[in-house]
Amino acid sequence: MSTPDYSKYLKKSFELTKKNKWLWVFAALVGSGGGFSGGLNFSKLFKDNNRPDTDALKNIPFDTEKVLGDKISYVQEWIHSVPTYKFVLLIILIILLVLTALTIVLIIASWGKGSLIKGIDMANFGEEVNLKNVSPFGFKYLKPMIQFSLLIMLAIFVTAIAIPFMWALIFLLFFGIGFLKIVWIILGIILIPVIALVLIFLSTLVNLYGERLIVLEELHAVEAFNKAVYLGKHSLFTALLMGIVNKTIDYLISLASMILFFITVFLPLYIPIRLFETNPSFSAFLSLVIIIAFFIFLFVSMVFKASLTVFYYSNWNQLFNDVIDNTKKND
Repeated sequence: MSTPDYSKYLKKSFELTKKNKWLWVFAALVGSGGGFSGGLNFSKLFKDNNRPDTDALKNIPFDTEKVLGDKISYVQEWIHSVPTYKFVLLIILIILLVLTALTIVLIIASWGKGSLIKGIDMANFGEEVNLKNVSPFGFKYLKPMIQFSLLIMLAIFVTAIAIPFMWALIFLLFFGIGFLKIVWIILGIILIPVIALVLIFLSTLVNLYGERLIVLEELHAVEAFNKAVYLGKHSLFTALLMGIVNKTIDYLISLASMILFFITVFLPLYIPIRLFETNPSFSAFLSLVIIIAFFIFLFVSMVFKASLTVFYYSNWNQLFNDVIDNTKKND
């Protein structure tokens, strides 16, 4: 595939991002995985009669050499007094909460990705883009998007296990040969990080193509995975350049944001600190203003990050469409 005109991608993505602000909503969900909160009172798992005498805390001496030891003894005594099955239940409950949280994040992010990819495609064809007409596509492609994400995770997990295992196996074969063992260790130190970076790039590329194959070509998860691997092999260089362009823009904007934060929020903190002794009331007022400014900066940063996500996704959509067109011509 010939090298595309990346400046054309960037210009079109900028106009699309600026015009279709509803896409920022889906981008925010893609970036954060959604938001959720909750609380759980674990204290009910442990009855009061199972706890050691809490009056022991009052008897902790103030001698600094004894405080830490007494507290550790108290914690150990408390742990030993709680039945084992309650700790097992607590661990199971924590695991279930983590799995539930990950499931919610995966569902929301998959819905957001499906909606965002389809919304960008619709915007490219001049169709109206809003929450009402785009969000149903997120639900339509939710199942295959989740299946594809799990497939990618499985492939990464298997690869992450297989490579060190193969290295260790060959190391055992060379164990009795000193020279070869040292050479193999050096090769492992050099090559394993390189291989890891290559695999990260390839898995990211397969993921980017696969998601668009599901939404724009309506393929199933396994079909999308296989075709994404095929497309990736035939567009490695162009995809690598696209990734470099996106990352370069991302790093430059991040650097500019850090400098802006330092100038507008961090440096002004010096003023209330200096005024605290002479004018504490005015110092407190300035501190409050700076805290408010910090939260405003945080909100603006989140909105700006969402718009950048639309911009990057649009770049990848354009590259994907060109790769698909080029593949069809060659076939």
